[in-house]
Amino acid sequence: MAHYATEQSQPSEAADEMELLVVQCDAAIRKYTEVIASLEESLNAARDRYARLVEARDEAQTVAVNARSVLHRASALFKTEPGFDAASARLRVVPDEPSSGTPPSAGEADEPSTPEHGADSSAPAAEEPPVEVLVRGARMKEILTAIGARPDLSWGTADVAAVLGVTEENAAGRRALRENLRNLAMRGALERVAVEGDFHTYYRPRMNWRFV
Repeated sequence: MAHYATEQSQPSEAADEMELLVVQCDAAIRKYTEVIASLEESLNAARDRYARLVEARDEAQTVAVNARSVLHRASALFKTEPGFDAASARLRVVPDEPSSGTPPSAGEADEPSTPEHGADSSAPAAEEPPVEVLVRGARMKEILTAIGARPDLSWGTADVAAVLGVTEENAAGRRALRENLRNLAMRGALERVAVEGDFHTYYRPRMNWRFV
């Protein structure tokens, strides 16, 4: 009887060992699944970065080749206009989104606002806006498309962020958005406007851009 009991216990012990092995394998599989997912995420990010760099390189080459002829065409088009001023009628190229994380200025906070502002745009601009602004950056195209849909309104950073889905929790996204807005205003695609009694900065589209 003792010999029979020993034979009965051996399969039971083997089954227990196999179950333990299954548990250990499952744990290892979960671990390497996470490792593989992390590596795939890093690989996808690297591929996306590579594609953006190639696109930026190609765009830069195209602009370098075509910029002179574009400037000549724009200049010839407006030289026949009465009161044409070659110094003020400039063609500017807006680069892609800046990569630096410049902190926002005090006048461009993120508080939500409604874009139906009674903006005071009567103050003269520092200089005449360019005749045409070439815009290449994908994010800047999104910004101008959103603002250009309602050119009669004055848009704050929070207004644009709401349309583009940049939440308040996304601090880096808000900083990049403010920098893009300043960049577009600096190059003449947007006009800075002031609202009496409001310290925020607002923008209106000049509708003088062309996507390339």
